[in-house]
Amino acid sequence: MRLALGLMVSVVLVASAALAQISPFRGSQFVLVESDRLEMSKAVSSLLNDGTPEEGAMVEWSNEETGSSGTVSIARVTTDPVLCVNVIHKIHLRRPADDRLFDVRSCRLKTGEWKIVAPGSRLPSGEIIR
Repeated sequence: MRLALGLMVSVVLVASAALAQISPFRGSQFVLVESDRLEMSKAVSSLLNDGTPEEGAMVEWSNEETGSSGTVSIARVTTDPVLCVNVIHKIHLRRPADDRLFDVRSCRLKTGEWKIVAPGSRLPSGEIIR
C-alpha cells in the first residue's frame, strides 16, 4: 500500500514538473486566467501565422473581462536549422500592478506547428536548436 501511494505521489510530482516546463508564464503571484491566455494566444498567432515572422513586428492584446493587457513582439528570427523566433511578451495584470516581460523562443516544426523550445533542444526531426 505504501509503495503504491509513493508511486502515485512520484507520478504526480513528475507530471507537475513537466507541466511547469510547458508554460513559461507560471510563477508566484503571477496568474494569467484562461481568457487572458486566449487573448495573448490570438496575438501571438497573428504574428507567427500571417506570413513570415519579422523582427520588430508587434501586436497588442487586451481582455476587458479581467483588465489585463499586453504586447507580443518578435525580437529575433533565425532560420538554422529551422525557423525560430523569440517572442517578447509584455504583460500587464491589474494585480500585481507591475508589468512582466517574458522571452519565449518557439520554432516551427515541419508539420507547421510552433513549439516552445529552449536553446539546445532537439526537435522531433532530430535538429538541435541553437
